[in-house]
Amino acid sequence: MAGLGRLSTFEALFGIGYTLTPERPLRQPGNWLARERVVLEGPRGRLEHVAILGPLRHRTQVELSATDAHALGITCPVRESGVLAGAGRVRILGPAGSVELEAAIIAAGFSPFGLVSDSGGSIRQPAHNCGAGESG
Repeated sequence: MAGLGRLSTFEALFGIGYTLTPERPLRQPGNWLARERVVLEGPRGRLEHVAILGPLRHRTQVELSATDAHALGITCPVRESGVLAGAGRVRILGPAGSVELEAAIIAAGFSPFGLVSDSGGSIRQPAHNCGAGESG
């Protein structure tokens, strides 16, 4: 699950002036699944088609399962969502560019998959494991 934060990070990924397209609301009030997707990249691999949850947040945070962190080759601490001390380094690729951030954690007591930011936006991988891929 990934939450994108900071306008400069978002613009690096999607370009200046780009706006996320809400696809459908999530269970958490005020949050929604975006149509756009990103790629997560680590020293050992990539996760493609990672869904973004909106709205944008103040900080970017990537929440991964231990399995996904291992597949990417990233060492991530187990942390409460929003606590990024010692976070693992991950590259996020978008259609306009990429950013590399120390933002990856394994969230304690939360979804085992995902990329999230602490101010309202998230990305989850794979989408079908977090309800983001549900239809109806």
